[in-house]
Amino acid sequence: MLRETYDFILFLKQRRRQEPEAAKPQTTTVNAFLARQQELFGSRVLADSQVILDAIIAIAPSSQVTDWQVRDTVEQRAKRGASSDLGAILAAVPDVPPVPGDEK
Repeated sequence: MLRETYDFILFLKQRRRQEPEAAKPQTTTVNAFLARQQELFGSRVLADSQVILDAIIAIAPSSQVTDWQVRDTVEQRAKRGASSDLGAILAAVPDVPPVPGDEK
């Protein structure tokens, strides 16, 4: 779905760059659009542009919910830990120089 949206946006940008010729009848423009659509998408069935927009709009809240879930999980795990455990954890880490390329 994301690929189709990206291709559709590219098509619209390319179409905007092209200067429309007033002498061409409307059917030629429609045929050019259908030919370009076939070239971009092949035999895949294209969704209506409103369906694409609805899908994009639906993705935004779901990603926000995922962010909230991650935040809640981190907060719950932080409550289980104690700052006194930090010294023991750091003591277990070996004191060695960084791997080449990780100096900075």
